[in-house]
Amino acid sequence: MIIHAALIAHRGQEELIGALLRVNSDRLHVLFVGRGESEDALRLLVAGTGLQRKAHFAGYVASAELMSAYAAADCAFVGRVGNDASARAALEAMACGLPVIAPNTDALGEMIDSSIGYPMTELSPTTVASAIAQWLEDPGASSRGKAAREWVENNRVFSR
Repeated sequence: MIIHAALIAHRGQEELIGALLRVNSDRLHVLFVGRGESEDALRLLVAGTGLQRKAHFAGYVASAELMSAYAAADCAFVGRVGNDASARAALEAMACGLPVIAPNTDALGEMIDSSIGYPMTELSPTTVASAIAQWLEDPGASSRGKAAREWVENNRVFSR
């Protein structure tokens, strides 16, 4: 299962739904976590494409529940950084040991490489589908997740 946190507009949700239409795998499910201005439109898009059995909405979850959602996932998708150019969703996923599918631009491009995730050259349904297929076929996906967690620890991203 792929997790996508924060349903803020223009963060790649539409491209992710387009990718779901292109990748045929019983293992592939997406969990959208959070609330945001694009949630209603995204729910309509999912319903209109018939992906209700593949795309799931958790709504807003508190900190402990968010960690449980990350723990239930196998990979994370982050389409764009936030409006403050932060990559918090990617860092949270990496801290939880998940490899990240993300475009190699902005802050995401500085963090996500092929040792810890699945970088994309652009954000389009086709490139997202390709990255998802690569993740699904990768026997070393969990090793990338472990490397992602180590990256967060080594760079002391979340200090106490």
